[in-house]
Order: sequence, then C-alpha cells, then structure tokens
Amino acid sequence: PATLELTVGMEARPAGVPAADKENPGVVFSGTPGELADRFGAWQDVGINHVVAVLNPMTADTLEWFAEGVARFRSA
Repeated sequence: PATLELTVGMEARPAGVPAADKENPGVVFSGTPGELADRFGAWQDVGINHVVAVLNPMTADTLEWFAEGVARFRSA
C-alpha cells in the first residue's frame, strides 16, 4: 500500500576501526562517509524510507563519521 514505509537496520563502524570481538563478518558495515552515503542511496533506490543504526564504537568520533555520511547523502 501507498502508506507502507520500509525501514532497514544496520550496524556500522568507521573504516579503520577494528571489528568488535563478537562482530559477525559481512553483517556490519564499515567504510568511509562517502561509502556510507552510497549505501543510503542504494537503499533509497529500492524504496527504504528509514534507517535505524547501531554505531560501534559509540563515541563522539563515530557519531561525527555517521553524521558526515548522512550529510553527504542528503547533499547528493
């Protein structure tokens, strides 16, 4: 239906940040802000409306990385 919106969940960490001890290979996104923006664009292309993200590690630097990816996506 036209009122149905799609949401995707993701685990994410900046490129170069080591994987967590119990991280599942291939499940967690790791990349640059530009690559993160590309991922958002790919999801938008298939109809995803919302993203719920778990950032690892949850630090100010990781939050800034994520915000930069969002900004790049929105400016594309």
